[in-house]
Amino acid sequence: MTSSRAVPMITATRIRRSYGDRAVLAGVDLSVDRGEFVAVIGRSGAGKTTLLRILAGLDDEFLGEVAISPRLSVMFQDARLLPWQRVATNVTLGLRGGEAPAAGARALAEVGLANRGRAWPRELSGGEVQRVALARALVRSPEVLLLDEPFGALDALTRSQMHTLLADLVGRHATTTLLVTHDLNEALVLADRVLTMNGGVVTHELPVPAPRPRDRDTAQVAALRARLLTSLSTQVQEGSR
Repeated sequence: MTSSRAVPMITATRIRRSYGDRAVLAGVDLSVDRGEFVAVIGRSGAGKTTLLRILAGLDDEFLGEVAISPRLSVMFQDARLLPWQRVATNVTLGLRGGEAPAAGARALAEVGLANRGRAWPRELSGGEVQRVALARALVRSPEVLLLDEPFGALDALTRSQMHTLLADLVGRHATTTLLVTHDLNEALVLADRVLTMNGGVVTHELPVPAPRPRDRDTAQVAALRARLLTSLSTQVQEGSR
């Protein structure tokens, strides 16, 4: 959670990005403090994933300024595991030195897959694949974790289990986290703040004061969900004028 002495770990100022004549980002300002969990929601085409790719250093064709810790990891909906490598090797891809195997084993243990290091990716369930991807993202002890719809393809029960696991891990390690999602419940269960995007800018900010873990069915979360739905519905109506 943020505090009066919080230190920004992600700062984006007046970010603009166009593809030809189409402006995807039209002046985004964003700041995420150390240890804070921020979720970004919005309809398709709002610019969420484009913003995340810029923050991750995967897109440098933009205007504006970005300041972010170089110790960052990214997790996508597609886990992109190498099918010809075992799970443990997938987790430690790119790591150098004799400590890599031990670091990989610790990461797998943290996501509940301590006994799956010798398995092949094809032997894993969908939830296990995303746990491996999460272990790979966390094995380097990043200061910043960027998540692009990482649980969108999972069934409801597995997604809920991944929410619990992610909240526990980022809380334990105080990892600054930015999540892009279409799922309002996911945003409200996980984030300290929820930002909505529309027309390539951040249009609304909603603090979520309840401590984690959170139940999506509480009255407090339901009230926050209603506020987000109202904000998003207003944006759609304004966009159709």
